[in-house]
Amino acid sequence: MNESGAELDRAIKKASVAIRLHGNSKWTDDCYFILGKARYYKGEYDEAVKTFQVITSDFSKDIRPHPARKKHKKKKKKKKHHNTDAENPYYDASLSFFKHKPVKWKAMIWMAHSYISAKAYNEAQSVLTYANSDNIFPEKLKKDLYETTTELFIGEKNYTAAIASLQKTINYTTDKQELTRYQFILAQLQDRAGTKQLAIQTYRAVLDMLPGYEMEFYTRLNIADLSRQTNTASTDDILSMLNDMLHSEKYTEFKGQIYYSMAELYLSNKAFNTAIENFHLAIQHSEDRPGIKAMAYKELANLYFEQDKYVIAQAYHDSTLATLKKTDEDYIKISDRNIILKSMVQQLHIIEFEDSLQQLAALSSEEREAIFEKIKKETGTETENNEQENNGFGNNVSISSSNWPFDNVESKSRGFSVFRSSWGNRQLEDNWRRSDKTSSVFSNTETNNQNNNNNNNNQNITNNTTAEEYFVNLPLSDSAMQVSNNRMAAAYYELASIYRDKLDDSKKAAQTLETLIEKIPDNRYLLQAYYGLYLFYKDHHPAKAEIYQQKILQEFPESLFAKLIINPAYADQSKKEQEKIVSYYAETYQAFTENRYDDVFHRASEADSLFDPNTMKAQYDMLVALCYGKQKKMDDFKIALEDIVNKYPGTDIQSHALEILNAIEGSDYFTTNIDNEKLDPYKLYPNAEYYLIVLFYQIDETVEQVKNNLADYNSQNHSLDNLKISAILLNDTQQMVLVKSFDGSEKALKYYNEIRYNQTVFKNINAATYTVFFSSINNFGVFFREKDIHAYLKFFSKYYLKTEE
Repeated sequence: MNESGAELDRAIKKASVAIRLHGNSKWTDDCYFILGKARYYKGEYDEAVKTFQVITSDFSKDIRPHPARKKHKKKKKKKKHHNTDAENPYYDASLSFFKHKPVKWKAMIWMAHSYISAKAYNEAQSVLTYANSDNIFPEKLKKDLYETTTELFIGEKNYTAAIASLQKTINYTTDKQELTRYQFILAQLQDRAGTKQLAIQTYRAVLDMLPGYEMEFYTRLNIADLSRQTNTASTDDILSMLNDMLHSEKYTEFKGQIYYSMAELYLSNKAFNTAIENFHLAIQHSEDRPGIKAMAYKELANLYFEQDKYVIAQAYHDSTLATLKKTDEDYIKISDRNIILKSMVQQLHIIEFEDSLQQLAALSSEEREAIFEKIKKETGTETENNEQENNGFGNNVSISSSNWPFDNVESKSRGFSVFRSSWGNRQLEDNWRRSDKTSSVFSNTETNNQNNNNNNNNQNITNNTTAEEYFVNLPLSDSAMQVSNNRMAAAYYELASIYRDKLDDSKKAAQTLETLIEKIPDNRYLLQAYYGLYLFYKDHHPAKAEIYQQKILQEFPESLFAKLIINPAYADQSKKEQEKIVSYYAETYQAFTENRYDDVFHRASEADSLFDPNTMKAQYDMLVALCYGKQKKMDDFKIALEDIVNKYPGTDIQSHALEILNAIEGSDYFTTNIDNEKLDPYKLYPNAEYYLIVLFYQIDETVEQVKNNLADYNSQNHSLDNLKISAILLNDTQQMVLVKSFDGSEKALKYYNEIRYNQTVFKNINAATYTVFFSSINNFGVFFREKDIHAYLKFFSKYYLKTEE
């Protein structure tokens, strides 16, 4: 608890003791009043209301809550009566404040304050209405009553009513300083009520009242801003006004706000570059004013988002959330949008990384070797120069070997003001405020798409990762190139989905799908891409829609999308047909549970002719097999199970059949009865629980480093997923870091694509020393028992990455 909180607790304790010990005192209501105010200042509004209610009820007539105890009557001497205190020879006017005054009406006002702070506006209105209608309400408290009523209307955003109430408050105000403050508030309310010209007049009246320098600054700043909004002054005149304030020594501490107002002025005139520059200056000069910094970041985030510059926008959304109060009305909106933009940036990073790898892979080995040597030479020279700088600056300065602008020593040591001066040349990415980080391996897609020559490749490698790590990941074989293309295709398709579904930008979604088809003609999302483009161009460009329609009908004639194009009502018909299949299967399964095996055989055979296609064929075959098992027809049982294994590879039905075969034949069954390739010990469980595994080929400190990096990454990007991280030994020389768990293979694959080449997670770690994959919990048990890394990675590449290693 902070110091003020401790003081409030002491006040509560002392007031409570006084009430308990002197409950019959005429000052008891004052103690309750102190108690209520202390609870109000602590933010305990409900308790404060209850305390003030005690005063307004038990002390409503300024009487003690309990009758005084009877005392023995004593004969009193008759005293001389004095008509007034002034006639009393013993009266001391300086001690008149000790005379008890009831606090009922004050308590009522503070009760209303408490309700307002708790946003219980109806209750506050009731209290204030009662007080205002009472004929005996003290005249000297009317100003407080109207001021509290103004507070209520402001809370309700009823600015017109707030203005009327504040005018009444002003009529009861005689103190000049207080009157100036009320006039300033009145101008703010007039601005919010939409009467901006009247607000300008009121602000000018405030200047005539010679306010303090801080209020004078805000008054002049608001006049300039309102003049811009109402076009009552030219842009040059407003800029001249702001520049005069900017160069005034007494306004030095407010430079950030002045730059912010200038940025808003330039923005309203669509001078975007100048506006951006001034927003940056506002941030640079607002170290002690986080509110202005947050507003500038928010404006930049919105500006780039509206311009569809989503990568840069994401960086500014990230910064906005780091500085904006969580109570701000825009916080949730910005946070939700930032989640979408982060997902988008991840896909763009994957595309850029895989594309750069493929460009290098396309070069000859001699060209790659030349680039490799050049990078090592440049990096070595730079490291040597940095060491010399370190000797000059001393040990208190951290020197980076990177030529990345924000690894610059002076930027780190001088703080944010120098940071801003370098910002213009800086690539924007996740977590860009952190000093201890490795830059992303991906260049800014909004600005770095102009050249794809070797020099650009060199720059990317030098900035983002070591040459050794980069070259280890090159897709030099056909299978590795296919894996790279698969990752890139998945990123393109996910990016298009984000544009279409999350950002409502169908045009960019269509452009992304077209790029996917152009760059990777043979990809697993080809049909979906065709159909997405068909739907987009159907409303915008019928001729193009026809092209994609024909591609679907010719290349995928049996697909659902082809059937939907031919018959738009197919989806509804298909749903009804599927409901019939499910219903028929349910009846068949009921026959199985009732041991009516002949009915099961008959219905399973009949299903093929009733439904075309029979989408539950595998389930019917399994029921038939189980009927043989129930009837102890073991030869037929095994033949039926083997048939399922061969007909439905990679499915849960196949896995179930294999488990039964293994149980009835023993572990040797896999090697003696069924083809080894088809009866791989690893099986597909698409809906099972999955682990992400980072396997290290040797045990050293990098294991703990990656474990910590993954924890940081998950807290930044997957805080709601409840992911757990652990490290276990595979054998005496190899160790694994597990991230668990993921609900199904699709989520595991998505996470795998996020972190596989993430240079924040695998910072300064040679890619040749580890491998990353994922496994269902079922397969992980087999893998941990067998410890055959090659066998599992072969299965992993074939079934999850859709390639052969």
